[in-house]
Amino acid sequence: MEAACEIVYVLQKVYSVDRMEIADCLSDIVAENLVHLERPAVFLKTLSFFAATKLDFVDALLAAYHSVEGWSVLSFDKKLLSFLRTASKAG
Repeated sequence: MEAACEIVYVLQKVYSVDRMEIADCLSDIVAENLVHLERPAVFLKTLSFFAATKLDFVDALLAAYHSVEGWSVLSFDKKLLSFLRTASKAG
């Protein structure tokens, strides 16, 4: 997942690629089995959150671990905490 964070950062900040395009391309790479991931469901949920919200990729990753694996998330980030509360109520 660390490499994915760097890839997303470079695509978004250096090359100005749109979040949805990043999510679509990386999802396609996973769907084609071009990379091995330990937790593909977490990664795909991360991409979904990243594309659908204003969360940065690392916060989307934390939210995905919370959503898919049930991990607790401790953060001072108000936007992330608000998203987690909203997602918990919805799901």
